[in-house]
Amino acid sequence: RPIDELSGGQKQRVFIARALAQEPNVFLFDEPTSSLDIKHQLEVLSLVQYLAHRERRHVIMVLHDLNLAARFSHLLVMLKKGMVYAAGSPEEVLTEENIKAVYDVRAKIIKSSSGPLMVPLAPLDKEKYSKVSKKHDLGW
Repeated sequence: RPIDELSGGQKQRVFIARALAQEPNVFLFDEPTSSLDIKHQLEVLSLVQYLAHRERRHVIMVLHDLNLAARFSHLLVMLKKGMVYAAGSPEEVLTEENIKAVYDVRAKIIKSSSGPLMVPLAPLDKEKYSKVSKKHDLGW
């Protein structure tokens, strides 16, 4: 089908396939999982991980999903206002303190065999959202 008839997720997979077909030594991906459902997110990131580990390709990705970043990366760089705030392993970078400082969110980090999992709990500016939380009982 013509690309303008594809869904957002289908277009995203076409763009990734085009990048893979060029067989570069370095891949730069900006949100490669955007518009993808969870199955396709896992497939794409598993493929990217395979390229990095088995074929010794370098992969640099921007991901806003912290759990996917922690699951599929061995090195994370967390930015705040365009500057490096923290860098290191997922366990070193994905901490409750860093999430609070960078995202203004209270979160819980759960250790798992796949790496740290981040559970967002509440924005730090609770007063701004208090009407919403009372109305919808968000548990804040």
